[in-house]
Amino acid sequence: MISEEIIFYKISEVEEQKRIMNTAIDYAILSIPFTLDRLGNRNLTKNILNIAKGKFAENYFYSYCDSKGIKYDSKPVTTPFYQADKKDFVLNDLEWDIKNNYLVHSGNTLNVNEYLDQLALIPNRGPWDQWSKRNSKNLLETRGAGYVFTYMKKGSPNDKNEFLKINMSLEQKNFMLDLYEKFEGKNQHQVPYEADEFWKKFYSVGPKYSFELTEFPSLIICGIALENDFQKFRQIKPSSVYSKYLRTIIENMGTETRNLQSFQEYINK
Repeated sequence: MISEEIIFYKISEVEEQKRIMNTAIDYAILSIPFTLDRLGNRNLTKNILNIAKGKFAENYFYSYCDSKGIKYDSKPVTTPFYQADKKDFVLNDLEWDIKNNYLVHSGNTLNVNEYLDQLALIPNRGPWDQWSKRNSKNLLETRGAGYVFTYMKKGSPNDKNEFLKINMSLEQKNFMLDLYEKFEGKNQHQVPYEADEFWKKFYSVGPKYSFELTEFPSLIICGIALENDFQKFRQIKPSSVYSKYLRTIIENMGTETRNLQSFQEYINK
């Protein structure tokens, strides 16, 4: 892809900013008892934050598609809050995952050409991870799977804190921790409880949660990977990531963004 095909998108309406972030945090809080952290992290607050960041990127991408009239459909691949995600959306008879990486840099965005040097990453921690399932699909009516790679700024080089902070009471955290200990972060085949029941109990022990953002980032939509593109990917260990903006603590398969077709080109076709 070339730099002219990179999409820069930012939501300017404050209420829409709040909506997509609240939707992401709601999902993170509701699903945390059934989400196993494969790194063994037992920090509830950190795990909720990580889930919310992933869902935030997903909601942000959908906002872009809505603004451009792109006819994606997330309903066929949406799973209940107590089960693992399958894919994120369906577009052109393909099932897609959104892979967003958060970058650390000064200014609102990088120089446009610097995004071409960033890595498009797919987790590869073991045979159970996403790389092994890169070609898998869940629906009979679809013909394959793909990835779309995006980036967002999460802070500046001197920032020590996360760009997002979620505030809730200690009693609410303990309530979720009890549920996490009960379900051990595992998927459930039957409905463990209704969402309304959860929220009723959650808010009986504390106020409405709030969140703080250091700044509302732009979404940078770059390349895509389809079946024929996976031959371009190589093993990426944390120690082999040389970008001064991107860090990872897990093993991935990856390639530079410049090696991929752009999402913009794919949509134009």
